[in-house]
Amino acid sequence: MNFYKYQLILLFIAAGFVFSCKNEATEKVAERESVDQALIQEANQSNAKKYSYVAALSGMNMRSTPDLKGDIIQLVKYNDKVEIQEKTGIKLEVEGIEGEWVKVKNQTQEGYVFGGFLLDFELPTLDPSVGIENYLSTYYKAMEPKKAFAVRMDTNTSEAIYSPVALENVKINEDNESFELIQKYEGGRTYKELIGYESSNKTIFIPNIGMREGFLLLKAILPYHTVYDELCGLELKKVVFPKKSFKLKVKENCVFEITVDRENGAVTFIQILNEEYAYTGLSVQKVDGGVVIGQFLSL
Repeated sequence: MNFYKYQLILLFIAAGFVFSCKNEATEKVAERESVDQALIQEANQSNAKKYSYVAALSGMNMRSTPDLKGDIIQLVKYNDKVEIQEKTGIKLEVEGIEGEWVKVKNQTQEGYVFGGFLLDFELPTLDPSVGIENYLSTYYKAMEPKKAFAVRMDTNTSEAIYSPVALENVKINEDNESFELIQKYEGGRTYKELIGYESSNKTIFIPNIGMREGFLLLKAILPYHTVYDELCGLELKKVVFPKKSFKLKVKENCVFEITVDRENGAVTFIQILNEEYAYTGLSVQKVDGGVVIGQFLSL
């Protein structure tokens, strides 16, 4: 090998080494930039303003200090939007709901409110009340057309058999089977209604919430539950979050049975039932992925 060829080989080796180093350096810079962007995004998310809505039907007091003896600054009204400033970690329980004092800011004032009455989503109007059957269709976008199924019980297995039917063929009489209507909405929310002769069961599935949020939402959707032709009814804002089963007497011949189920110490099911005029009631149940809120009636 002559001297010229030897120099050429060394030049190629050196160039390859430099190229390899440049690639390695470029990859490290790209990796560092990716990490930096992730940190910036995380910081932006942590610094982003967080808002909640007041779920207390009568509103709640904003106080000067995180204490029930603190001076009242103003009444924060139902469904008012507030900016979360600070979670104090100071725990308390109000109307059966456990929470903490939270420092908030609205358009005019700053102060402390009970965080147990705050929800992360906007609530429905109270007057007129929206009702379970209209809540999702009023506030959320439908993701697919409503579907209907005829439902009958298998006499051998006692299991329900569902058969698709056209919506115009859903006609109830005392001779036919029941029907189930299903409508899916954005974010995984679902409305279902099982209807039969003199009976119905309406439910909505709300994902990513717990029993506290579900109970407060039920009270907002249906603030007054009428049992039968105004003869008996229940104003839900007077019902606290129940921790155990009991009976609630509104007046003579108007008594509601509150049933509570627990699992591992936590409330997982609440039912408000009246059997005097009709078998009718409301329910909130914890299920996988969220909560089901229901209203049922059987004459």
